[in-house]
Amino acid sequence: MKWVRFAKLPSGRGISLLRAAGAGRPSLAAPLRSAVVRASRPRAERKTVTALIWILSILLILEFVFAPVNLITGRNAPLFTEFTGIESRTAMLVVAGLDALGALLVAIGLFAPKVSVAGAVLLTALCGWYIVMMVLNGHFGMGMIGFLLFGSWAVGLLWAQLAR
Repeated sequence: MKWVRFAKLPSGRGISLLRAAGAGRPSLAAPLRSAVVRASRPRAERKTVTALIWILSILLILEFVFAPVNLITGRNAPLFTEFTGIESRTAMLVVAGLDALGALLVAIGLFAPKVSVAGAVLLTALCGWYIVMMVLNGHFGMGMIGFLLFGSWAVGLLWAQLAR
């Protein structure tokens, strides 16, 4: 089986078909089991999406590697307890672990896109949880802005990975 360029669409994208070696010209009317249609993206668009994925991944990895370190060392534990209403021991065991797991999944996802999707979903959920906890505890300051920013990065990474 190999990909063969078959036609160009008006948008400039090409349609490629998977066909068996030695088979005749592929047909769009061929059954799906013998031909798979795929719209290829222009090279510049692929490079832009890849650059966006790398930038967002690095930013998320930096934030969600240092966040657990700061919780475990106790640097941010009082703020965490004030913002979320959860004791710092729980933060060290559960939340720091989930933050680190999200960062690890995003890091692995630089080379395995499906893993990055899982990491982006986890980090989006964590940011959403942080925001809800801050709203419930009446904190609408810089912490809220920070998690809105981090959550938007996670949503952007999720979108970019799915658009890839």
